[in-house]
Amino acid sequence: MNEIQSADPVARRKAVLLTIAVAFSGLITISGLTLYKSQLLHWLERNIDLLLQTPWMAVAAGFVLVLPLIFAAGYLFSFGRRVCEARRFPPPGYSVIRDTPVREGRSATNHGRIVQVLAVLLALSALTIPLMIWRVFTTLAGGG
Repeated sequence: MNEIQSADPVARRKAVLLTIAVAFSGLITISGLTLYKSQLLHWLERNIDLLLQTPWMAVAAGFVLVLPLIFAAGYLFSFGRRVCEARRFPPPGYSVIRDTPVREGRSATNHGRIVQVLAVLLALSALTIPLMIWRVFTTLAGGG
């Protein structure tokens, strides 16, 4: 019979609170951008020459925008590595928010590798945004 790792109520509570906090911060960010959209567009119109002369400023802003995704990719890659090293999913010492069947051996290693591949794809996807911003601004400035 397969081992089942029991849910941890403290971990579940933390996960719910974290989800609420992230959703709230996203709501605040979207509301702020919506509220100040006209001011942002006006600022961009006034400073487009500066951005065309120094596209690294726009790239830096794009990088800051995707920084949470890069951190998430790093965490996921590390988690996948721990799964592969322990040959157990979920790895020892990790709490789960619902009763979870434990996988061991090759099945766990495959899970870990899949998580690592998804982490790499997430990081590459996130890094394409600053790259596209750089390409757009250098093309508009006549350097591309």
